[in-house]
Amino acid sequence: MRVLIIGQCQGGNAKTWEGFLNNYTELDLIHYVCRNYSQADFKLKTKNQKVFKLYNYFKGWGLLEKIWIKIMSSYIFPIIIKLLDVFYKYDVIHIQGNYAPKFNLSLMNVVKAKKVMHIYGSDFYQKYINGNEKSKSNFEEVIKQSDHVLFNFETLKNDFLKEINCSEKVSVGCMGVSDFWSKAYNEKSSNDNVIRILSARGMYFYNNVSFLVDSFIEIYGGNPKFELYLVNGYGWDEDEKNAVMEKIKNYNNIIARVGEWISDEELRYYYDLCDYNFCIGSTDQLTVSIVYGYLRKSLNVLSPLENYSELDELQFKSHTYLQDISKESVDNLLKSLPKKDNNILNEDRIKAEENFLFRNRFKNTLRVYKNLTE
Repeated sequence: MRVLIIGQCQGGNAKTWEGFLNNYTELDLIHYVCRNYSQADFKLKTKNQKVFKLYNYFKGWGLLEKIWIKIMSSYIFPIIIKLLDVFYKYDVIHIQGNYAPKFNLSLMNVVKAKKVMHIYGSDFYQKYINGNEKSKSNFEEVIKQSDHVLFNFETLKNDFLKEINCSEKVSVGCMGVSDFWSKAYNEKSSNDNVIRILSARGMYFYNNVSFLVDSFIEIYGGNPKFELYLVNGYGWDEDEKNAVMEKIKNYNNIIARVGEWISDEELRYYYDLCDYNFCIGSTDQLTVSIVYGYLRKSLNVLSPLENYSELDELQFKSHTYLQDISKESVDNLLKSLPKKDNNILNEDRIKAEENFLFRNRFKNTLRVYKNLTE
């Protein structure tokens, strides 16, 4: 089977799909085309895999780089997708996210392969639920032209089907992590009595890293018994990154690794080191950072979002929620960090293996590919 994936090359989604590429090497051919500027550094294992970073040409060339990105989005990208489809004769084209419905239609109109549309959540809520009539119309047309629609979560699928009737071609699958995240586990050391807090989210304004930074500085800034690790391992906005770095420059108990793509080995080290993992975004689905937290027994602190109810339905118990998405709520939680129960953390680690490892989670995605091409 020959598969083309068109998706993001920054953020947690890129981490997820890097894992997918390297866990399904039995596919005859699998290509990944970045639909935006790539911050990701994909490490691929076999010759039947290839990543096309089309937006990265002329990187660092100033005005020429900006012009290239503009004409790539407006004109060239669909042409390249068509040429790739003609040359490689893909069986399935899997498009990630319907954030730009009109753009996705331009891709669907030039390929002959079966089309899988992958709805993440924020695309549905932004472009359909809260979108204008034109956006809604284009969104619906994308779904109509799709041979199958995939969702990361059951809650999202149910919300979607309340608005768009296409139950005959939808399923849940995809979001998962590799076995690497369940291996070589080391118990966290408490010998130094330092409490360590981790934020490994992409550094974008909607992930509210600045809330955590402001609260930590006010409450624990300079206190050697508390450390905050900002490990911006898979995506960032330059303005947001620079603002955060300016705030923390005078605090030696805030450790930052930002503005670089961090390997799984390094990222796993930070999850193993830290006691708490803050995922407090405003528009989240189930970010991969939460799964990493469960698998490495770092207690997850989450936004009070309805989409996270699936975790409760799956009977995960170790996480805790903010009262609301505000700095005041982060203040209150930092002042009274929840006590960790190692038995519950271990139960959730096992539950995360059952629910979110690729070998369990991606079976449905591969089944979708197979059913479409039989």
